Amino acid sequence: MGIKKTAKHIITWLYDYDKVRKFNRKAAKIISLQAAANAWIKPSGEETVSHVDFWKPMVKNVNTDWLLIYGNISGLFDPHFVPESVYYTLMEPCLNNKAFAKGYNDKNYYSLLIDKSLLPETYLSNIEGELYDSNRKYLGTEDAILMILRRASFVIKPAVDSGGGRDVSLWHLRGEVFVSDNDDRLTVEEILHRYGKNYIIQEVLDQHPFYERYNHSSVNTVRIVTYRSVADNKVHVINMVFRVGALGKITDNQASGGFACGITSDGCLNGKAVDKNGNVYTSVNGVELESGLKLEGIDQMISVATENATRFCYSRILGFDLCIDTKGKVRIIEINNINLEINFLQMLNGPLFGVFSEEVRDYCVMKPRSFIIDFDV
Repeated sequence: MGIKKTAKHIITWLYDYDKVRKFNRKAAKIISLQAAANAWIKPSGEETVSHVDFWKPMVKNVNTDWLLIYGNISGLFDPHFVPESVYYTLMEPCLNNKAFAKGYNDKNYYSLLIDKSLLPETYLSNIEGELYDSNRKYLGTEDAILMILRRASFVIKPAVDSGGGRDVSLWHLRGEVFVSDNDDRLTVEEILHRYGKNYIIQEVLDQHPFYERYNHSSVNTVRIVTYRSVADNKVHVINMVFRVGALGKITDNQASGGFACGITSDGCLNGKAVDKNGNVYTSVNGVELESGLKLEGIDQMISVATENATRFCYSRILGFDLCIDTKGKVRIIEINNINLEINFLQMLNGPLFGVFSEEVRDYCVMKPRSFIIDFDV
């Protein structure tokens, strides 16, 4: 074995070891938080053996804590539940080519792949420190500032790596400065300096009243997970949740205190929501989750997700975050092709891949996974 190949094996082993430890600790934390309040039952010996046997072709030691967690919260002790460590270290890197992930995840380039009318209007793009308008026409700093000053409000977010709502902020013009959702008061120059490079500034979307009633401060999105089959290349919707932000927050992510609400395969609420710690709710922000209530525009959202999933040829599994605006139009907020959060999906709706579980497992056993190390120096 050559030096390069040996180094690669060592690095991937260390990466996997670190990830597995991280997710094992995460599972233990959820169990400890829930043990005090809930009389969780353990999966039967037969259920545990079935789970371990199913994943044995991929991994020698399966952490059955995830079966305990998903089983108790969802009410299903299904052997096809995907442990987080298995998904992130072995499955996603096989299904999605990580070497291309960040490039295709760049919000500044969504419009090259997707109909612009489906996206929030872009006011300004920063790409490697240079400023561009919505057509990627170069702008000087003064012109860019004047453009932003013509807007009463805007949202700014990193072009990539904005998962969990990280560094997403909302700004409103107040006199000569902009005021953020955190009550920061900055000039345009100061805001642009804070974000440095590789960000996008977009319109503030007004969401449909159906979704706004669950929380008016955040744009509440539907996460639709698509899978492009390794058997026939057809795109299938395999999981859906409705995400609602915490009161006063502008993002709907669980990381910022939000909730994920279960959606049935026919687009209706299943009456249950969870937070990041696995706590279960039947209402969010004081609004009941009416079981069987069909989500506004869900059929259109499913169509948009399945049609656009075919444009991302390097990724077989994608997480679309979509909303419906006040005109009833579907808008794509984000398309996730890396580090796709799977916990809330399985807690609420059952195994991630459903009827495709065996197909995906067998594919990932045979196919080499992608791996990339990226860092700034």
